[in-house]
Amino acid sequence: PFSDGPLAATAKTVRQQIRHGRYVAAITGQGDIIGYIGWVPTLRVSAELWIDDRGPLQVRNRNYDALALNIVVSPRRDITTAMIRFARESNGTVRVYFKRVYSAGLRQPRKGSVTNVGAVAADDDDA
Repeated sequence: PFSDGPLAATAKTVRQQIRHGRYVAAITGQGDIIGYIGWVPTLRVSAELWIDDRGPLQVRNRNYDALALNIVVSPRRDITTAMIRFARESNGTVRVYFKRVYSAGLRQPRKGSVTNVGAVAADDDDA
């Protein structure tokens, strides 16, 4: 239903993330989705261009060395933190890139990356 509208690219990305298991959702006890984080595998060079707004994010299903958290929706910091932790712990020791843009200009946008170290990730923000 979104293939021709302004959400076409986002809808396609979410469908692919769900199809490949590259997402986590926060769901209430009543079954309502209140948060979502989706990621794509990529190469560091592509992620660095994307994070600097100098190129598109290129998805690589094989032979990737980085992940990009490219869709993040969450109402609260604790939910965001828990979902990001799950995403990082689920993806081994690759570098994870992200852009954070807050609605209604509540905070300044933030860009950065972190390196996963096994199940415990060491922050290495460039923000």
